[in-house]
Amino acid sequence: VLAPLLIGAIVRELAPGFAARMARPISVAAHLLLIAALIPVLIVAWPHLVAQIGNFALLAITVVVLIGLLVGHLLGGPDPGDRTALALSTASRHPGVAAGVAMAVMPDERAVVAAVLLAFLVGVIVTTFYGKWRKRATAARTA
Repeated sequence: VLAPLLIGAIVRELAPGFAARMARPISVAAHLLLIAALIPVLIVAWPHLVAQIGNFALLAITVVVLIGLLVGHLLGGPDPGDRTALALSTASRHPGVAAGVAMAVMPDERAVVAAVLLAFLVGVIVTTFYGKWRKRATAARTA
């Protein structure tokens, strides 16, 4: 997790123009890799994932993500960029870490990993809507 961040920070410091040009293509490639890696996991976890939806887990996860966005947004200070960054950071969780902990604690319980996956998917969807709202608000403010 830290290696790409450190590499990006070093490249940005040494070659800011190159870093700015490469940010979009690297972001697109990273998202495509994430989706490609997620598809097999979704196929395997799908039955357990669907089972999580009926017991209010979906609602609880959505509420937790929304509360994270709200708290981060309210505590982000006056700068709109800081508000957005803090809101997204507060609402986000690292699914790999959560799944690793879940498998270490309960190695035979696939439903826990499915719940982590569901939380990740819900978080991505909810924060995507928030991000789009913030972009529109920023564009309206600058216009």
